Amino acid sequence: IKNQPKNEEKIMKLLFTTILGLIIAVSANAYEGGSTNVQVHFDKDWSVFKTSEIAQGDKVLFMYDLERLSECRSTYNGVKAWTINAYVKFDNESNIRRYSIGNISEFRLTIPSEATSMEVWFSNTGRGCNTTYDSNYGENYNFSIAKK
Repeated sequence: IKNQPKNEEKIMKLLFTTILGLIIAVSANAYEGGSTNVQVHFDKDWSVFKTSEIAQGDKVLFMYDLERLSECRSTYNGVKAWTINAYVKFDNESNIRRYSIGNISEFRLTIPSEATSMEVWFSNTGRGCNTTYDSNYGENYNFSIAKK
């Protein structure tokens, strides 16, 4: 049975990819307790909408359609070798938060209690691919944050 090691290797890679995907899904959906107040949708038709006003302290669920950035879907040895990252910046601070949303297509965060504005943008990158961006033509997606 000459092919057995290769088959076992493929099975182990598939198992690893599945487990890694589950771990990422759990960590991407973890945030500081409580229910989601607001959803922000980035749909494949390039529309962006929110279910209500975003306010300080809100727990926000971002839903991103992966078809918005579909240029890179590379693999390496049969394993997914690409990701989509979301970037969030509050006000004019230098700290940029990064969320790897890969094939999960969502992430959650709690709006800081002092924030008044938020910028969001996305990138698609992978092995052998050029990085592409969904950034509202370099302007980023800007959201006002209401005081509570």
